[in-house]
Amino acid sequence: MANNVFLEQTLETIKEDKKEEVKQKLLSNGFNPIISSNGKHNGILVFGINPAGDKITADYEKNPYYFYLNYVEKLSEESKDRNLNRTNNKYYSKIFSFFNKITQSVKWDWCNLDWGSIKSKIENDGKNLPQSQKIIADISSQNGSIETFYKNHCGNDYTIYIGDLFYFHVQDQDDLIRYFLDKNKLKNQVKKILDEHIKVLKNANVDLKLIYINNADASRFISNAFNIKDDKTMFMHPEFNIPIVFSSMLSMGLDHYAKLRLENEVKTYL
Repeated sequence: MANNVFLEQTLETIKEDKKEEVKQKLLSNGFNPIISSNGKHNGILVFGINPAGDKITADYEKNPYYFYLNYVEKLSEESKDRNLNRTNNKYYSKIFSFFNKITQSVKWDWCNLDWGSIKSKIENDGKNLPQSQKIIADISSQNGSIETFYKNHCGNDYTIYIGDLFYFHVQDQDDLIRYFLDKNKLKNQVKKILDEHIKVLKNANVDLKLIYINNADASRFISNAFNIKDDKTMFMHPEFNIPIVFSSMLSMGLDHYAKLRLENEVKTYL
């Protein structure tokens, strides 16, 4: 399924007078999972509410090279631009650490590619960056590089896929509500959006073990869409029989006991 389906679904949640503004902030890739070619495999879908940033961030992301900046721990210090300062993005690193602690065997979806393809893609895409955006990702074998990460994790059992309810950049989540349609229309769209992500993965032979909602607002939207009571921390999807666990952002920090309870709940399904 083409990425623009998810972008179209995002626009369907937006008030008519806000659509042109949102179009300038759309995430260029939408939901674009990289699927293993080695048959059926285990997947974890981590779901947020929307990507942070603004129109400038959306413009940078038009170059595919930008994608890998979320995963590099060490990057050239040539750029001081806030929109390029995403090395080992805290949002991503906390997700990886959490699930790796539980399973000892997770990887990002791009680890489903062969290393030669990844290296070639990074080098080629990097050449196309204008000088003002020039950063050189460390793809050598140095500790902390993309290559080292890849070699350490590419054979792991669980692939983490990152999705969002709404694929447009807004830095302040409190500002999101002004973009949306009325609650009833939004409720119907939220279920449709989540279900579409599940279908894409299942149709690609992913055995989806768990959906983890990594945002308190997204948790409320989804629980409301499925008529789940406020005192529930998880539920089984009624059509796909997949456990869906509610939480707040791991990168915001959970106290020791809250995190321990969350780990124990997730362990039940992995």
